[in-house]
Amino acid sequence: MSRHFYTAFGLCFAFPFRSPVLQDACGQSVDVWVRLAPLEPLLAARALQAHRLQDGVQVQVGRDGTTLWRTGYGRFLAANGCEIVIDAEAGSDPGTLHRFLLYSCMPAIMAQRGCLVLHANAARTASGAVVVAGESGAGKSTWLATAVRSGARLIADDVSVIRSDDNGELVVLPAYPQYRLCADAAERMHLRAPGPSAVPPGVFAAKRLIHLECRDALSPAARVGRLFFLSVHDGEEIAVEEIRGLEKLAWLEGACLPPGTAGGALAFTGPLLRAAALPMFRVCRPRQRWTAAELTSLLLAET
Repeated sequence: MSRHFYTAFGLCFAFPFRSPVLQDACGQSVDVWVRLAPLEPLLAARALQAHRLQDGVQVQVGRDGTTLWRTGYGRFLAANGCEIVIDAEAGSDPGTLHRFLLYSCMPAIMAQRGCLVLHANAARTASGAVVVAGESGAGKSTWLATAVRSGARLIADDVSVIRSDDNGELVVLPAYPQYRLCADAAERMHLRAPGPSAVPPGVFAAKRLIHLECRDALSPAARVGRLFFLSVHDGEEIAVEEIRGLEKLAWLEGACLPPGTAGGALAFTGPLLRAAALPMFRVCRPRQRWTAAELTSLLLAET
């Protein structure tokens, strides 16, 4: 079987198929192997907790962070921080498998390696990285697209991986050289892409997404400046409130990928505890009357 080597999050991933998104790895040794294989022989020796339903996908997690997903198009296993196995259903769409690999399996691998993995977007400014977490629909991707158009550099879309560097500082690792945006938001911003992207069942299933390449603007790892948690309220103004004390851990846990990681065996890793020491803010934007430019200006000014 031919192998294709790509870089993401500072690691080299060996794929059994081509990725239309990831950048080629140049001269790196392989850190994570991705292969296509039946899962039964591997599952017999693994103690996984009772499964739970997450966005229509059955998920099982072991004490060591090993994660198994059961979907309508295949089963996926991420284990040991270095191995992903895909047991695909016959006739499964390769694009769907690829997206699940990028946005579920690879984040789990990074969590197994002791990183803090957040459902968040990140952009680099002159004073450091701005990390914006929040529920889908809150405006994270619109903020990211506006920030990149304003001169910030893309670090991560939807999956922000944070770890300590050699100096003990928290940095956000570069993810994928693209960001995803709802088609209607892209139209309002006059952004164009090859076309809408089909998505697997889950949090984005009701949205028409487009993928916007950002290869030239992808940033290297950047020091984390501040964390923002974006939400929606019924007020008429953007409201900002500082998050303090133990409440910070609760907000971080709620944003962790895979969900529940912060409360499991990988809880209280160094990056998680150090992240809790960073300045954090809850930002509530109006449900109706707001502009991406106003939100972006506020978040970039706070760094």
